Amino acid sequence: MSNSSRHYVTAVHVDRSKVTLWYFDRACVFRTTTFDFIEDPHKLALVMYTLDHPKCCYGFDPFLVTRGALTNNGKTLKNLFGAELFFPLKSIGKDDERFRINGVLYQAGSLLGRGTSVYSVSRISSKRVETNLALKTSWLPAFGLCDAAFLLELRHALPRFNLVFEPTTLGVNWILNDWDMACVIGSCHNIVDDDSSAKGTYPFMAIDLLQDDPPPNTYAHDLESFFYVLVWAALHFDFRNDRRRPTRPIARLWESSPHDVATASKRLFLHDDIYRGSWDAEVLDDFRGLWSEWILPIRELFRYADDTGVATTFEEFVAFLTEN
Repeated sequence: MSNSSRHYVTAVHVDRSKVTLWYFDRACVFRTTTFDFIEDPHKLALVMYTLDHPKCCYGFDPFLVTRGALTNNGKTLKNLFGAELFFPLKSIGKDDERFRINGVLYQAGSLLGRGTSVYSVSRISSKRVETNLALKTSWLPAFGLCDAAFLLELRHALPRFNLVFEPTTLGVNWILNDWDMACVIGSCHNIVDDDSSAKGTYPFMAIDLLQDDPPPNTYAHDLESFFYVLVWAALHFDFRNDRRRPTRPIARLWESSPHDVATASKRLFLHDDIYRGSWDAEVLDDFRGLWSEWILPIRELFRYADDTGVATTFEEFVAFLTEN
């Protein structure tokens, strides 16, 4: 289960002639009532038939074609290089899709959660071949909308692991690889679909949303969240050494609970130039230009908004970036 290519496991517990079946996935644990296989041999036969059924994938991702490559002497392998993902789509009137895994960009290591994997893949379908693609798989909850529903309209705070980028000769390609905090916005700017449990990533949440009874999320909060992502990146993403630095001591206050500590630290960053100077000293060299040309000027926008209570609009934000 620590390998996100496996979504659930089953177990058969036998105590003399008593048999109990167990099921574990990333959200639930189920146990059946115990039966006696001497008194009810047909139940044991049903269990054995099910476990030996050709469609039983033992919890491995059912779209992985080369499942035999996933195990070695009973141990699950994390190297999926060369394995293929096959999606049969003809039943819904579309062409089947097949992808070859070239590498693993991200793989969740926890037992609980969505078991998200992001693979570097090549499309090897019969009608077209494409390389340099990314494919994401997840063990999604039954409620709410899937990630694809949020491709056009994104809302809420951005966790740092959901920002993926690739430097190119023409600039940088940015990708959002997760939409857990997203919701759909209607034509009247009302929230059509929203998961009330999606509160955001603590260090990047807007000040208003850190309160015990926060107001509804607005675009102004999303802009403020994006601003905090930029500030955080400038202190922690060491591109020259291809690593993320440990959280800097001054930035740990943004992770602090209760929320009033994080709120106070963010307000100090916005309003106190001496305190902000302590952050200046931690900025990595690759971010010096961004810090002076973008981050500090944007800080003035949010300082004014916090002083006056007048929210920053998207148009003001974009115009500000264009001017700078």
